[in-house]
Amino acid sequence: MQRAYAAKASGASEAEFPLRARRGSVRWPGPPYVWLLIPAVLVLLVFFVLPLLTMIRYSLYTHVAGGMMQPVLTFDNFQHFFQQELYRRVLAKTLLNALITTLLALLLGYPVAYVIARGHPLVSRILLIAVISPLLVGIVIRSYGWLVLLNRQGLVNQALQALGVITSPVRLTGNDVGVIISLLHVFYPFMVLPLASVLQKIERPLEEAAMVLGANRLQVFYRVILPLSIPGIAAGSLVVFLLAAGSFVTPRLIGKNLTKWLLGLVEEQVLTVFNWPFGAAMAVIFIAVVLLLVAVYGRLLESKFAFVLKGKAS
Repeated sequence: MQRAYAAKASGASEAEFPLRARRGSVRWPGPPYVWLLIPAVLVLLVFFVLPLLTMIRYSLYTHVAGGMMQPVLTFDNFQHFFQQELYRRVLAKTLLNALITTLLALLLGYPVAYVIARGHPLVSRILLIAVISPLLVGIVIRSYGWLVLLNRQGLVNQALQALGVITSPVRLTGNDVGVIISLLHVFYPFMVLPLASVLQKIERPLEEAAMVLGANRLQVFYRVILPLSIPGIAAGSLVVFLLAAGSFVTPRLIGKNLTKWLLGLVEEQVLTVFNWPFGAAMAVIFIAVVLLLVAVYGRLLESKFAFVLKGKAS
């Protein structure tokens, strides 16, 4: 205060003094943004890192009769998982179904994202609202809705019979087909929105230059638009794959316990069999395999489309 008063008396402005002089003698160590990250880091540590470490620790414990476990470290839980064909097959089926859901979401979502990014403003707004509006409804409610639509007397079977595709109702619940259809509807917006965002940023002069050089519209799409939209494809496919592979509610409701996904087996081991170490080991294996697939996918994209990804990152 005395220095500020002296500055006013001498005709100098208070801004000429360092910020430290106006704030007093308190100095926060480090850049200011570091302190802003502390709440987020604490939340991640408490609600993500610590539970994950606890699960890894439980996966190494020994299961005893009566649903108890002893803190005796062992790798028998992991060995038992890979020795049983059932668990390996369910893991492979879960990842395959998640991959099918991702591919269908990409094939069906790319044209919609293109129209949202390049179409008439009114049409783009209508499609955007149609894509986002299902997110306003919970996953459980949407899954129950598909449970009604996919039964033998549901709207899907009636529509297929009216079009002449089938002659009698088919079973679309209690199998992987119904689960994939439901997951596709649930996670479809997470594919369309990243794609539309990337497609909207592609500069039109690049397409015009390709057409001036003699390329037709199909060649412009495959040589210019599709490669430049790889960041959106990568982001959308990763999100949809991870969410579909880690789904629990939709496979449980639509599958009706007639088709098994890995997280359903984890739930059975923990809440029905009370074998917490083996359930934790299954979850750890699932996380490790998914992270490995994501790393391989990212590596392949970097090797094939490094110039596009680096350009977008910069």
